[in-house]
Amino acid sequence: QGEEGDTFYILYDGQVAVEVNGKEVSRLVGDPAKSMANWFGERALLQEEPRAATIRCLSKKVVALALDRELFLAVVQPEKKDATVPRGDMVEYRQDKLDRLGLLGCGGFGIVTLVKCKVTGNVFALKALSKGHVLQQKLELGIMSEKTIMRMTHSPFLVRLAATFNGSPPFPSPP
Repeated sequence: QGEEGDTFYILYDGQVAVEVNGKEVSRLVGDPAKSMANWFGERALLQEEPRAATIRCLSKKVVALALDRELFLAVVQPEKKDATVPRGDMVEYRQDKLDRLGLLGCGGFGIVTLVKCKVTGNVFALKALSKGHVLQQKLELGIMSEKTIMRMTHSPFLVRLAATFNGSPPFPSPP
């Protein structure tokens, strides 16, 4: 707390305490088995201010990915008031305007389908998750963290989130 922040951290495994003025204000947990990760350190980098808190390890082992200021700022776009991507890139996608081109893969969490937008002609990978499975496995936080990170990133090396949908997928599940 109070020091210059040069690093952004993604907590992959373990538990840490967030302390302000020596008092614990929250705890963060990373658990790869539950696809759950947390992050910290972005405020000091985005707002160029001293660290607002101290992080203390609570578990015997803590694994974190560390990104220096330069890499963090190159990858992450600060969230704007009214949009999370540059306005020129913002396109409204609707499920009923997507054509299924084929199945890319199936996994433990759902299916990934190749789709094409009827309006723009853009091709995307559509990831469909089973809401029941997500709730049963208690993956809500991990899924929401993934969505937040994907909305914030803008790099040719990372998958970019174009849209999210809620409800039944427009395409039947594979047999």
